[in-house]
Amino acid sequence: MGHEMHIKDVAAQHVVASRAHVKFDELGARLATTVRSIVERLGPKGRWPTGAAFAIYHNQPFRPDDVDVEMGVPVASDVDVHDAAVDSRDLPAGRVAYTVHRGRYGTIGAAYDELHRWMREHGHTPAGPPCEVYLISPAQTDRPDEYLTEIDVPIR
Repeated sequence: MGHEMHIKDVAAQHVVASRAHVKFDELGARLATTVRSIVERLGPKGRWPTGAAFAIYHNQPFRPDDVDVEMGVPVASDVDVHDAAVDSRDLPAGRVAYTVHRGRYGTIGAAYDELHRWMREHGHTPAGPPCEVYLISPAQTDRPDEYLTEIDVPIR
Protein backbone atom coordinates (compact mmCIF):
# COMPACT_ATOMS: atom_id res chain seq x y z
CA MET A 1 0.00 0.00 0.00
CA GLY A 2 2.94 2.32 0.40
CA HIS A 3 2.47 3.90 3.81
CA GLU A 4 5.22 6.28 4.91
CA MET A 5 7.00 5.28 8.12
CA HIS A 6 8.38 7.70 10.69
CA ILE A 7 9.77 7.94 14.21
CA LYS A 8 8.84 10.67 16.67
CA ASP A 9 8.98 11.46 20.35
CA VAL A 10 5.57 11.87 21.97
CA ALA A 11 5.02 13.94 25.09
CA ALA A 12 3.30 12.58 28.17
CA GLN A 13 -0.43 13.06 27.83
CA HIS A 14 -3.23 13.27 30.39
CA VAL A 15 -6.28 11.30 29.23
CA VAL A 16 -9.71 10.14 30.27
CA ALA A 17 -10.23 6.56 29.14
CA SER A 18 -12.17 3.37 29.60
CA ARG A 19 -10.82 -0.16 29.15
CA ALA A 20 -12.94 -3.06 27.96
CA HIS A 21 -12.86 -6.49 26.34
CA VAL A 22 -14.92 -6.63 23.14
CA LYS A 23 -15.22 -8.73 20.02
CA PHE A 24 -13.63 -7.21 16.92
CA ASP A 25 -16.96 -6.80 15.11
CA GLU A 26 -18.29 -4.76 18.07
CA LEU A 27 -15.25 -2.49 18.28
CA GLY A 28 -16.42 0.45 16.13
CA ALA A 29 -19.74 0.84 17.91
CA ARG A 30 -18.13 0.43 21.32
CA LEU A 31 -15.49 3.04 20.56
CA ALA A 32 -18.12 5.54 19.40
CA THR A 33 -20.34 5.07 22.47
CA THR A 34 -17.37 5.14 24.87
CA VAL A 35 -15.93 8.37 23.47
CA ARG A 36 -19.40 9.97 23.43
CA SER A 37 -19.90 8.94 27.07
CA ILE A 38 -16.54 10.42 28.08
CA VAL A 39 -17.27 13.71 26.33
CA GLU A 40 -20.69 13.83 28.03
CA ARG A 41 -18.98 13.42 31.42
CA LEU A 42 -16.57 16.25 30.65
CA GLY A 43 -19.09 18.75 29.25
CA PRO A 44 -20.95 19.55 32.49
CA LYS A 45 -17.58 20.30 34.10
CA GLY A 46 -16.87 22.79 31.30
CA ARG A 47 -14.06 20.59 29.99
CA TRP A 48 -13.47 19.20 26.51
CA PRO A 49 -11.01 16.88 24.80
CA THR A 50 -7.75 18.55 23.77
CA GLY A 51 -7.15 16.23 20.83
CA ALA A 52 -8.35 13.26 18.82
CA ALA A 53 -9.87 10.10 20.26
CA PHE A 54 -7.56 7.10 20.58
CA ALA A 55 -7.57 3.36 21.23
CA ILE A 56 -4.73 1.38 22.78
CA TYR A 57 -4.77 -2.33 21.96
CA HIS A 58 -3.34 -4.09 25.01
CA ASN A 59 -3.50 -7.72 23.90
CA GLN A 60 -0.60 -8.62 21.64
CA PRO A 61 -0.86 -10.55 19.52
CA PHE A 62 -4.21 -9.11 18.55
CA ARG A 63 -7.15 -11.46 19.20
CA PRO A 64 -10.36 -10.62 17.29
CA ASP A 65 -12.45 -12.80 19.65
CA ASP A 66 -11.26 -10.82 22.71
CA VAL A 67 -9.93 -7.34 22.02
CA ASP A 68 -8.48 -5.74 25.17
CA VAL A 69 -8.88 -2.07 24.27
CA GLU A 70 -8.50 1.21 26.14
CA MET A 71 -10.51 4.00 24.48
CA GLY A 72 -10.33 7.65 25.37
CA VAL A 73 -9.47 11.27 24.67
CA PRO A 74 -6.66 13.58 25.76
CA VAL A 75 -7.65 16.28 28.26
CA ALA A 76 -6.08 19.12 30.21
CA SER A 77 -3.74 17.99 32.98
CA ASP A 78 -6.06 19.21 35.75
CA VAL A 79 -9.04 17.07 34.67
CA ASP A 80 -9.71 14.39 37.26
CA VAL A 81 -12.41 11.83 36.49
CA HIS A 82 -12.72 8.54 38.33
CA ASP A 83 -15.82 6.37 38.36
CA ALA A 84 -16.80 2.82 37.55
CA ALA A 85 -16.72 3.44 33.78
CA VAL A 86 -13.83 5.84 33.15
CA ASP A 87 -10.58 6.94 34.68
CA SER A 88 -8.15 9.79 34.13
CA ARG A 89 -4.45 9.01 33.97
CA ASP A 90 -1.20 10.00 32.33
CA LEU A 91 0.13 8.20 29.28
CA PRO A 92 3.94 8.23 29.41
CA ALA A 93 6.21 10.09 27.03
CA GLY A 94 8.28 8.02 24.67
CA ARG A 95 9.50 7.29 21.18
CA VAL A 96 7.15 5.71 18.65
CA ALA A 97 7.34 4.37 15.15
CA TYR A 98 4.26 5.50 13.30
CA THR A 99 2.39 5.63 10.04
CA VAL A 100 -0.87 7.19 8.92
CA HIS A 101 -3.53 5.04 7.28
CA ARG A 102 -6.14 6.60 5.00
CA GLY A 103 -9.36 4.70 4.41
CA ARG A 104 -11.65 2.10 5.88
CA TYR A 105 -10.73 0.50 9.18
CA GLY A 106 -11.14 -2.91 7.55
CA THR A 107 -7.99 -2.27 5.51
CA ILE A 108 -5.80 -1.01 8.36
CA GLY A 109 -4.15 -4.41 8.84
CA ALA A 110 -1.88 -3.77 5.85
CA ALA A 111 -0.58 -0.58 7.50
CA TYR A 112 0.24 -2.53 10.67
CA ASP A 113 2.04 -5.19 8.62
CA GLU A 114 4.10 -2.56 6.79
CA LEU A 115 4.93 -0.72 10.01
CA HIS A 116 6.09 -3.86 11.83
CA ARG A 117 8.13 -4.98 8.82
CA TRP A 118 9.78 -1.52 8.62
CA MET A 119 10.51 -1.63 12.37
CA ARG A 120 12.24 -5.02 12.04
CA GLU A 121 14.24 -3.84 9.02
CA HIS A 122 15.44 -0.78 10.96
CA GLY A 123 16.28 -2.59 14.21
CA HIS A 124 13.34 -1.39 16.30
CA THR A 125 11.36 -3.61 18.65
CA PRO A 126 7.96 -2.82 20.17
CA ALA A 127 8.13 -1.48 23.72
CA GLY A 128 4.40 -1.42 24.40
CA PRO A 129 0.97 -1.82 22.86
CA PRO A 130 -0.01 0.00 19.68
CA CYS A 131 -2.21 3.07 19.80
CA GLU A 132 -4.53 4.27 17.05
CA VAL A 133 -5.26 8.00 16.96
CA TYR A 134 -8.41 8.80 14.99
CA LEU A 135 -7.46 12.02 13.18
CA ILE A 136 -10.50 11.86 10.90
CA SER A 137 -13.14 9.38 12.02
CA PRO A 138 -16.86 8.70 11.58
CA ALA A 139 -17.41 11.63 13.98
CA GLN A 140 -16.07 13.98 11.27
CA THR A 141 -17.14 12.30 8.01
CA ASP A 142 -19.54 9.68 6.75
CA ARG A 143 -17.08 8.71 3.97
CA PRO A 144 -14.84 5.82 5.10
CA ASP A 145 -12.33 6.59 2.34
CA GLU A 146 -11.60 9.86 4.19
CA TYR A 147 -10.82 8.25 7.57
CA LEU A 148 -7.30 9.10 8.74
CA THR A 149 -5.77 6.97 11.49
CA GLU A 150 -2.30 7.37 12.97
CA ILE A 151 -0.83 4.10 14.21
CA ASP A 152 1.78 4.59 16.95
CA VAL A 153 3.93 1.71 18.23
CA PRO A 154 6.23 2.49 21.19
CA ILE A 155 9.78 1.38 20.38
CA ARG A 156 13.09 0.73 22.10
